[in-house]
Amino acid sequence: MINDPPTYAARRLDNHLAGLLQSAGFALFRPPAGPITLIRQDRGQLATFSRAQDLIAPEGGFVMAPFDPGPQQPLVLIRPDLVLRGADSFSFLAQEPPLTPTHEPPGPAPLAAPPGDFESYRQAYQRFAQAVRQREEGLRKLVLSRALTRELPADLSLGSLFFRACALFPESLVYLCSTPISGLWIGCTPEPLLTGLGPEWRTVALAGTRLAAGPDWDDKNILEQRIVADFLSEQLRRAGAAFDRHGPVTVRAGHLLHLRTDFHFTSALGPGPLLSLLHPSPAICGYPKAPALQFIHRHEGYNRGYYAGFLGYLPGPGVDPGPTDIYVNLRCLRLEGRRATLYSGGGILPDSSLEAEWQETENKLGTMLALLETNEGHPKCQ
Repeated sequence: MINDPPTYAARRLDNHLAGLLQSAGFALFRPPAGPITLIRQDRGQLATFSRAQDLIAPEGGFVMAPFDPGPQQPLVLIRPDLVLRGADSFSFLAQEPPLTPTHEPPGPAPLAAPPGDFESYRQAYQRFAQAVRQREEGLRKLVLSRALTRELPADLSLGSLFFRACALFPESLVYLCSTPISGLWIGCTPEPLLTGLGPEWRTVALAGTRLAAGPDWDDKNILEQRIVADFLSEQLRRAGAAFDRHGPVTVRAGHLLHLRTDFHFTSALGPGPLLSLLHPSPAICGYPKAPALQFIHRHEGYNRGYYAGFLGYLPGPGVDPGPTDIYVNLRCLRLEGRRATLYSGGGILPDSSLEAEWQETENKLGTMLALLETNEGHPKCQ
């Protein structure tokens, strides 16, 4: 446990952000029950990959991938020129920061986000619901997402935002990550995608959402989560992996509850091929995978970018030993100057209702909106 008050650590982080943003790329992150870690690349160009299966990280590092990787939006690997964990990261932040740069770091082109109003969502929902009800191209589930743009308060501290998320969401991967390709993101995602030390691995099927104080699980949410779990079973069988499937169980992420099925499996495949096998799952895309992905590109109305992609830690000789620890990029926002774009989505099934699905996206957006409400009063962080 680090004894520095988070407000002090947050101020130190804010002092260093200008310098960190001038690096080739950096990630500050805290896994559940793990130490805060800083990975920074100082020299050379970032390694990029158009396909997850091509991901190679001989030195380890931190990877950030978009929802649908390709040449225009690739996976980005931050090489670990600097790696600091726990107390070492706080010691680094306590040092005198570098001089503030006189220019803004280069960044990606702004992504156009759809209107965040109910009417725009209703029109998109009707297209998605019709497709699954009529089983177009065999579609059984589609995930419809939306974005919401907010101007940041003038006194908002990114350092405070990060440490507040650490305190409020101990069960999530909390991160602050920036590269010139992906832009600057912050999030607190509860969904592991791939963890472990090969050949022993773990993944989860996390789907279905309700308020912690709400009624019990209904048939729609149970079916939505089962589709994800069955997809993972299919993919692991296809890869010849031996696996155990346990669940579903109810798990908590902030003020929300989800259904989770755990998979432990054995595979000689590396992280790249396994991530290609598992991503995107029906939890963020739909089922079947290929037609769902095509439908989203045609009808969702905007580019998700790195929302609903994946990100996390890859071990290697350039970093301390440890397991691969990759999460789906949910409960996140993208920062462009003083503007924040927040994202959320939900699964559309034949018996979905417009009002319930809209409310689910509101509840998920509430996670990040709550972080923007105040900078003070958060408890101590690890």
